[in-house]
Amino acid sequence: AFAAYGDSANVFGKATNTTGFVQYVGDGFSVLLPSKWNPSRERDFDNMIFRYEDNFDAINYFGVIAEPTTKTKISEYGTPEAVLKQVSYLLGQQAFSGETQSEGGFA
Repeated sequence: AFAAYGDSANVFGKATNTTGFVQYVGDGFSVLLPSKWNPSRERDFDNMIFRYEDNFDAINYFGVIAEPTTKTKISEYGTPEAVLKQVSYLLGQQAFSGETQSEGGFA
């Protein structure tokens, strides 16, 4: 019963956060993470600050990477295409290099 002045105490243990998310506050950033996700020790990249993964399926994860920069405005990064070329290593590469019978659908 550590209620602040004017607030009611959570005596009967009702859920106080019904959003399904918990806040994580880091150095210079803040994110909302799904409440059932757990911290992970894995680091996919050297500059990764933290990584959380799905409690049910560890394939789904969320990570924060810190990249030092001298830029002061988002426009200094250039066009979206130029930015994508700089960070494409984060997205992986296409492994398939053939042709399909259908274009974007099922044959």
